[in-house]
Amino acid sequence: DVEGLRTQLSASSCGVCGTRDPAQFDISGPAIEGEGPGDLDSAKVGGMFEEMREAQREFDVTGGVHGAAAFPSKGAALAIHEDIGRHNAVDKVVGAMLESGNLSSALYLLVSGRVSYEIVYKAYRARIPFLLAVSAPSSMAVETADRMGITLAAFCRDGRFTIYTHSERLGAILSEEA
Repeated sequence: DVEGLRTQLSASSCGVCGTRDPAQFDISGPAIEGEGPGDLDSAKVGGMFEEMREAQREFDVTGGVHGAAAFPSKGAALAIHEDIGRHNAVDKVVGAMLESGNLSSALYLLVSGRVSYEIVYKAYRARIPFLLAVSAPSSMAVETADRMGITLAAFCRDGRFTIYTHSERLGAILSEEA
C-alpha cells in the first residue's frame, strides 16, 4: 500500500450500468399498461424534440452534452435537463419532477442520444410509458422496453420516427398514416 495512492478501482455509473441481464432488474410493479395518447404523430414528436433542443444551452456552447426531457399528454415540458452523461440527464429530469411533485403527469421521456436498456429501466421505474430517442436503441433496450410495457420510439428526427415496442398504443394513428 503506497501512501496517498488509491489501491481500489472506483467506478461511476447509474446503478444498473454493467448489469448484463435486464431480467435481474427489480421490477417492483407490473408492466406499464394503458392506452396511448391518441395524438402522437410526427408533428407532435418533432415539437417536443424542438422544445427540448431549444432549452439545451450547454449543448449550444459545447456540442458535447446530452439532453433529456419529460412531457405530459399535452402542453409544455415538465422538465428539461442536460448533462455530459445521458443517464445523468435522465436522472436530473426524473429528480426535478419528483421535487416538483409532477412525476405522475409525465407521459413521454425524450433523450437526445441512443437508448440503452438502463435508460428504459429508468423510464419504467418512473412509470413513464413512452420513451422517445433521437438515435438508435440497443437490442437489449428493445427487449427490455417490450417486457416492461414501454412504447419505445427511436430515430425521432426529420419528421419521422420508428416504433419498436407496444405500437398497439398508437393503433388508430398508425392505421391513418398507412
